[in-house]
Amino acid sequence: MRRAAPEKLACAACGDELGPARSQRDYAPSLCLPCLARRPRVTFGKRLRAHRIARGLSRDALAARSEVSASSISRMELGAQRQWRVTLRKLATALGVEPGEQLPKAGRG
Repeated sequence: MRRAAPEKLACAACGDELGPARSQRDYAPSLCLPCLARRPRVTFGKRLRAHRIARGLSRDALAARSEVSASSISRMELGAQRQWRVTLRKLATALGVEPGEQLPKAGRG
C-alpha cells in the first residue's frame, strides 16, 4: 500500500516547516537551510535535496531548469549517482547557489 505524501514537509533536525510536499517521493527526511549550514559533513545528495525543497521545486521542475534529467537528480539525492562538474554547475545555477560552497562535490566533507 502506498503512503500518501504529507501536506507539509518538516526539517528532520529542528522540525521547522520546509513547505508543501511537491510529490509523493518528497516525504523522505530533509533539512532546512539553517540546519544544513550547521552540518558541513552532510552528503551532496542531502544538500541538493534541501536546496531544491527550499526553493519549492519538484525534481521535474529542477530538471527543466537545469537540463539534468529528473531521474539523475533523484539518483544524486539518493547518493546512487556521481555528480560531474558540469552537472554540478547546471544544478547550482538552476538553484541560485555557488557550486563549491552550497553544493560541494562528494568527498569534500
